Amino acid sequence: MKKTKSGLIAAGFLLLIGAALIVRALAANGWSFSAVFSAEYETRTVRVDGEFSRINVRGELENVVFVPSDDGECRVEFSERKHESHAVAVEEGGLAIELTEKGSWWERLWSPAPSVIKVYLPRKTYESLYVQEITGDVTLPAELSFDDIYVVTTTGDVTCRASGGWIFLKTGSGSLCAEELSAWKLDLFASTGRLEARAVACEGALEATVGTGSAALTDVECGELVSKGGTGSITLKNVTVTGALSIERSTGSVRFEECDAAELTVKTTTGSVTGALRSGKTFVTKTVTGSVHTPDTAGGRCEITTTTGSISIDVR
Repeated sequence: MKKTKSGLIAAGFLLLIGAALIVRALAANGWSFSAVFSAEYETRTVRVDGEFSRINVRGELENVVFVPSDDGECRVEFSERKHESHAVAVEEGGLAIELTEKGSWWERLWSPAPSVIKVYLPRKTYESLYVQEITGDVTLPAELSFDDIYVVTTTGDVTCRASGGWIFLKTGSGSLCAEELSAWKLDLFASTGRLEARAVACEGALEATVGTGSAALTDVECGELVSKGGTGSITLKNVTVTGALSIERSTGSVRFEECDAAELTVKTTTGSVTGALRSGKTFVTKTVTGSVHTPDTAGGRCEITTTTGSISIDVR
């Protein structure tokens, strides 16, 4: 017990010393955090030789930006912290970019800006793209396309304009945006961040899942639409689904603006379901305490269920 108390006292003493040193350094630099907590960055360019059709990027805190190459050559530009390093290699038809040296935890904690990886790719369709990050942002341009796209980040933002066959995008607390692209299948997942899809054409199924974040789908055409969520609301503007549309929310609201589907199923607990559809439906509604307003029309089945939320749908 005495040893434990002595250890705690020593640890507390060291923390006080560290805090005092930080305060002293801030005072000496005019209370500028950027002047005290800064990191040195080094830039370098790696020319990539060899043929590849698959791309694999594994990092942690870097922002990853893909850029169409104007000269038709592939290169990777790095802006790295002084003691950080990445490896680039082409093996068995795949381009691999990986973080190999992380540097000190102090630099990573207090760096004013993340490292940046810019991947310049010739304009063509690649077999697959795999990107895994922790806090870094990922950006894909419209000039590039892939048979399959898989991007996962924990807190970073994801912006995808690249088209593909199967596109899978996932973020935790970051925002997610898929826009001006086409896909055979599109899977979008955002836990607490905002999810957006704009000007998207998806031949097959589009799945848009959120936790507590909100979702917005605008100018979207797809074969099937499935959206699940907790407390986040969802707004659909000019969304056309040739097959079935299914939405589930706990406390989030659902809003339709000039939308249509062959059949619709909407379930919420306390959220309301409002808006307008473009063609008549056979409405089947159920609510416990909420009000209901639907027109007397015929067409595909539209089933809407709420507990305390209201239901108000028009047909235009």
